[in-house]
Amino acid sequence: MPREVPALNPLSGRLERGKVWRMTRPKKIDDGALETWLSSHPGWSREGDALVRRYDFPDFSGALCFAVRLGLYAEKKDHHPDLLISWGKAEVRWTTHDAGGLSELDLSGAEAADAFHHP
Repeated sequence: MPREVPALNPLSGRLERGKVWRMTRPKKIDDGALETWLSSHPGWSREGDALVRRYDFPDFSGALCFAVRLGLYAEKKDHHPDLLISWGKAEVRWTTHDAGGLSELDLSGAEAADAFHHP
């Protein structure tokens, strides 16, 4: 069942009275679809209900820039991974809590993370 959320005016950033945005819950993908996706995306693995990948960078600023790019993507999509950064490394962990596992949102986010990785 969709939840109702007050509508946000993209120009003013304020909530609009009397308007609602219906947000549908993402659906969990089946194991077969996930295995097919994993076979064509090296570096990604399933850990429980999460899709995980670790990236290497030449220094801390490379990992930090990657995390910022991915964070901006996540804000725009309103779907956020867990991020862990350290010197020359970043770990990304995607899951969809509303779906009780992995959804298409996670697969799209993982592909975006791959696109932002510039070691």
